[in-house]
Amino acid sequence: MLKNTKLTRNLAKLMLALVLFTSCETISNKKLKSSNLELRQLIQETETTKYSSASYFLIAGGYSQSEYKETKVKVFAKVDGRFRLIEMPIQDVRININNELDKPNIVIEYEYTSNFTDEELVSREWFEKVYVINCPEQYLPEKLLPIGL
Repeated sequence: MLKNTKLTRNLAKLMLALVLFTSCETISNKKLKSSNLELRQLIQETETTKYSSASYFLIAGGYSQSEYKETKVKVFAKVDGRFRLIEMPIQDVRININNELDKPNIVIEYEYTSNFTDEELVSREWFEKVYVINCPEQYLPEKLLPIGL
């Protein structure tokens, strides 16, 4: 009985050592891009969200109110042969001026372990993306995005 206990302990120690010292393959994200999505129209919109709350206990109470403004850029882009509305927070938009282009397009850059199709990439909202708008200078700012400077 004593030998079985000692053997069991040694096997447990060996298994623990194998688990601890076996190197695990690290999964690293790759920098990936969508294909060039043809751009049809671009609109800037600011949404205002207001919050208010009140509470009381016996004769004491309190009231608070806050307001949050978020500026979004909305585009119609050609995804898998059809135009689709894409909403982007303005802080995630980058503009690349390229006067050699005939038509503006958008490329979505992201980091992940594997590629997504353009449709999957546009539909997913749970990871960070950078939206790069490639366009000639003639579309900036008034023809592409109505922002007054």
